[in-house]
Amino acid sequence: MPLKIGDLQMTRVPKLPKVAAVFEVSTPSYSARRAGIDHLSAALRLGGLRSFEVDHGVIMASERGEIEFFHASGAVWARNAAAGRAAASELRKWDGVRRVEDRRAAGQAER
Repeated sequence: MPLKIGDLQMTRVPKLPKVAAVFEVSTPSYSARRAGIDHLSAALRLGGLRSFEVDHGVIMASERGEIEFFHASGAVWARNAAAGRAAASELRKWDGVRRVEDRRAAGQAER
């Protein structure tokens, strides 16, 4: 049954305060994140990275893995490709998203 205008209940719009707090949140820049990215690269033992500027950020990659910096959020994503190949034992699909499951890590989490 379709709704009619009489079915709707009108309410008053609340009054907005004349003064409100405003917060400015800035995104960390690539140069501000660079020291952390270098530390992450060393911790993952990625070796010499090549940098590529893309529309959404900067990708730094080597044959051992990659690190990606996102301009919009300042987020950093990284992976060690060698460890990923050794640890990834099963690929599953949940809710249309493909995920890699590491059985060794799952076994350790249960202990």
